[in-house]
Amino acid sequence: MTMPGGRRTVDLFILALLLLAVLFAQLKLSNGITSDGSLYFAHLRSIVFDHDLEIAPELDALHQPQRPHHVVPIGPAIVWAPAYLAVAAVDRIGSAAGAWTRTEGIDLGLTGAYVQAAVLSSFFMMAAGLIVLHLRVRREFGSSIAIATSVLVFGATTLAWYVIFEPSMTMPASVPDRYTCSKVSGQTCPEFMFSWPTAPLAKRIASDTACTLLPAGEP
Repeated sequence: MTMPGGRRTVDLFILALLLLAVLFAQLKLSNGITSDGSLYFAHLRSIVFDHDLEIAPELDALHQPQRPHHVVPIGPAIVWAPAYLAVAAVDRIGSAAGAWTRTEGIDLGLTGAYVQAAVLSSFFMMAAGLIVLHLRVRREFGSSIAIATSVLVFGATTLAWYVIFEPSMTMPASVPDRYTCSKVSGQTCPEFMFSWPTAPLAKRIASDTACTLLPAGEP
């Protein structure tokens, strides 16, 4: 499904605006590191600065209750690590150059730019997954169905809540996750990538929308 001129890219422009709006909302409304996210973040901080996995001091500093360490794995800390390490390097260099005073003690690595490195990493992982989804649906079914699917996958599921308000949870960082659509109305819908909360609804949206709205005979 193609359109003449600039109209062929309208869906990409809308998707870009959506992602920018979500990023702005996250920066303004995010609750930062909370709940299970505190365990992932504590593990990351402990590995980088203490070189161990003893996270009791980190949880105390984050005002989180102690929980058995094996209950929640490292999780999205793997996704956060590159940006977190980059912040740690800049922090060390800037402090050594006298540009600012580096935080000492247990608070080192648990506040400010370190937190932003984690939540922004989750946002960009989610955005990458949504873009991959959009481009795949666009290629198979056209731009109109692609933007409808992308907007509904984000806005009609719990993904929006987690990305904006609770970005330290696993859901934003778990995009993409492989999910295969089943056959609908005799047509095989393509393989997509979704996070856990979006998969069932996204499957139904993408499959039903594409297989219902496409004219008979279109692949």
